[in-house]
Amino acid sequence: MENNRAQWGSKIGFILAAAGSAVGLGNIWKFPGKAFEGGGGAYILIYLAIVVLIGFPVMLSELTIGRAAQANAIDSFHKLGYRGFKWVGVTGVAVAFIVTSYYCHVGGWVLRYVVSYITEAQTVYADPLGYFYGLLGYNAATGETGLACARETCNIASQVIGCEPQQILVASTGVIGQILPIDTFETAVPAAYEALSAHGGADAARAIMTTDTHSKEYAVSYVSDAEGHADNVYTVGGMCKGSGMIMPNMATMIAIITKSITQTPADSIEAAA
Repeated sequence: MENNRAQWGSKIGFILAAAGSAVGLGNIWKFPGKAFEGGGGAYILIYLAIVVLIGFPVMLSELTIGRAAQANAIDSFHKLGYRGFKWVGVTGVAVAFIVTSYYCHVGGWVLRYVVSYITEAQTVYADPLGYFYGLLGYNAATGETGLACARETCNIASQVIGCEPQQILVASTGVIGQILPIDTFETAVPAAYEALSAHGGADAARAIMTTDTHSKEYAVSYVSDAEGHADNVYTVGGMCKGSGMIMPNMATMIAIITKSITQTPADSIEAAA
């Protein structure tokens, strides 16, 4: 009985299939950025050298093995090598399945991005990187717009408090990818500053809850017996949020520690070490 094997219908079909397998999404999606990071023309020369010296010979080797064995990827290594070489073909097939799962994921990003350019072009063009990170579900995911809002928040707070913007530390909480309106800070920061109190820790813990169901705070005081600090009373307090969140899908946490101990930066580094 004659064993009929499938054959390529044309040379051009084989060439296109081989080129598609060799190029892949990685070269289209990441190559421009990698070339920029790697030095432009110098990176491309090294890339071409690797293609000629490694990629092309490996591709020819695979074609030669397939033509000589006239079998699939697993049986080809079994026929042309020792019986134990069959694992090489099995590994190749397993890697192909892994790569396919990765390609499906990246392909979904690409398709979503293409559709977004059609359905919400203004939003995408306003902040392409931030929009893409939002698709990936990255923390914050607000891009350059979010950074600008954070800087303006520092400016607003520094004017109210009477310090330099560089002395303000921003800790953002909320739904990932959502830009908070800056006019809210313009009215809320002065009001929050006026409401500051030594007994306002519970209010702050409730203010950062967002989708949490319970506030989380604790404080302790102790009397020091250390040399130079004997009988001094010190207090350390903390609050956090992030456990049991409904949104976003990826858990986030903000933890803030306050203390009544005065330390220099050098003291802090030594204590951390």
